[in-house]
Amino acid sequence: MGRMRVASRTVLIVDDDASLRQALERVLVGMGYRVVTAGSPDTAYALLRSEPVDAALLDVRLPTMSGRKPFRPQQITEWLHATLRARDRKVAGR
Repeated sequence: MGRMRVASRTVLIVDDDASLRQALERVLVGMGYRVVTAGSPDTAYALLRSEPVDAALLDVRLPTMSGRKPFRPQQITEWLHATLRARDRKVAGR
């Protein structure tokens, strides 16, 4: 049975284990997803400021924070604004 292709959705993978990030990326790309990866929360936050994502896979045992509680309310608000601005730029062709 063939794999179902998804519309061009972007998934962020945040994990400090590079081999696991790469394995997850291969699987998701094979399924038709666009994937961005980060090895740390700081890198993930930087990506989220400029890169809109539709979903995120988070390591629950990151060295500097838990993936279970990745965002404070202020960070969620900032991420939503950044995502909407990035999508607006994409739609406007900039």
